[in-house]
Amino acid sequence: MTDITNSNSFVCHKDTRKQCAGHMLLMSFQNGFVSLTYRMNIPLKLSGREKVLDTVQDCIDHHSED
Repeated sequence: MTDITNSNSFVCHKDTRKQCAGHMLLMSFQNGFVSLTYRMNIPLKLSGREKVLDTVQDCIDHHSED
């Protein structure tokens, strides 16, 4: 998970032709696509924020092996 959160972007696990909305929501402007749409003044309508963990560390901890 650390490698994923350190990435500029991540491909969706459900549809590899799309970007991961969870990564975009969690990483916000650290995600290349979010940053690009903001700079180009393109509205980005992402939903599902309530399904994403609050912080990067929470995400890493959640996915770490015991």
